[in-house]
Amino acid sequence: MNHPDPSRGPVAPPPHAPAQQHPGQQYPVQRYPVQQYPVQQYPGPHGRPGSGEPQPWTRPGWGLVPVVLGTLVALVGALALPWVEQESMYGWSVLIGRAVEEGVLSDKWGHHVFQAYFQWAGLGLIALHAVYYLAWTAGGVRGKKSAKLILSTSGRSVERGRLGPMRAMMAVASLLLTVGHAIATYRGVFEDFDALSSGVYVTLGGLVLITVGGAIGPRLGTPTGRPQS
Repeated sequence: MNHPDPSRGPVAPPPHAPAQQHPGQQYPVQRYPVQQYPVQQYPGPHGRPGSGEPQPWTRPGWGLVPVVLGTLVALVGALALPWVEQESMYGWSVLIGRAVEEGVLSDKWGHHVFQAYFQWAGLGLIALHAVYYLAWTAGGVRGKKSAKLILSTSGRSVERGRLGPMRAMMAVASLLLTVGHAIATYRGVFEDFDALSSGVYVTLGGLVLITVGGAIGPRLGTPTGRPQS
């Protein structure tokens, strides 16, 4: 029988030998493989699940219908029908300019303003009016940049899913523009209602339709979990 030689020191256990258990020694912790689960992705406030693609804040709504109709009516009234007696908008501006040159009207700043309004400014304002409200009702407010461009605000209420404040603001703005056109036309014919022709009333009727469409507005975008509006 072989005895261990004390001079050689402690004998190393053979490979793969089970470790000796001493009193009070804790048992080795058995480790289990951690099961990996796929990370569940949730949609943001304006996004589709898992896509990361932002959804537009607004979509085309029923307000687009009266805005399109009003735009066509206003352009027909401004371009194809007489405004003052039998004169078109541009024709009346020519008469004002001629009256100023001949001394019939005084050469003051107001007459030049009316001449510019009937010559090009009035039609330009009508066109801009229509473009902004077509963009608004067609769902053009898709994010912060387009909100600042169309609404001149950050559009925070639209981002939060509330269209009411912007509908009211756009309706009031359109109404003020319509009243401004009426006042400019009335002053431009020297406050003579009898001189006004069908083009004025048709154009104002078209602007009223645009105002109604602006009040109806677009629909909200529909992120997951939020009802359509």
